[in-house]
Amino acid sequence: MDQSPKGDRYRQGIEETAVMLKKPSVLGPNDSIKVDHLRVGSYAGMLLSSYNTPAMVDGLHRFIKAGWAADTIVTRSEDREVHCCAINQDEVVYIKRYYIAGIKPLLRTVLRLNKAQKAWRIGRGLYRKGIDTPLPIALFKCWTSCFSLEFVCITKGLPDAVDLHKSVLQVHGNTPSQKKKKRRLIISVAKFASRLHSNNIYHGD
Repeated sequence: MDQSPKGDRYRQGIEETAVMLKKPSVLGPNDSIKVDHLRVGSYAGMLLSSYNTPAMVDGLHRFIKAGWAADTIVTRSEDREVHCCAINQDEVVYIKRYYIAGIKPLLRTVLRLNKAQKAWRIGRGLYRKGIDTPLPIALFKCWTSCFSLEFVCITKGLPDAVDLHKSVLQVHGNTPSQKKKKRRLIISVAKFASRLHSNNIYHGD
């Protein structure tokens, strides 16, 4: 993490710009799920009060210090990495790391919510509406240099969750009846997404 005076001035400028532009709160309107603000190593952010336990915080410290164990990676792309692990040896969580680098991407994250912040806000919105969805339990950020930033969104694992991609693949063959079954499955998901949109909830993650 860049600790130089130049880096400090850059971070201060970004934060002041965000305040001036009155960026919308990442917590969302009518947010009633209590969070605690804390720092874990070089990462600062929010953790659900109910998860702010010594076991969880120590587990996060160990996981970060160990270098984000490669054997826990579920998916990886150019700007996102997802880990699945049991931080406190009791409950499985998904840790999503989002990478933001370059002046333009950094300016965009100042002007509007980025993918990590949207995942946090959307998940909490679904939870408040009683929809069985992985609950976001933490959101952290860390400046890795003057022009690069990392966000980390942690969500609970959802027991017995259905993987849509795998469900579609399990319908083998290309007979008319099998194609119809695949089509029904995809249409039902599309209708569900449409109902979410009609309630001002958007599936962004």
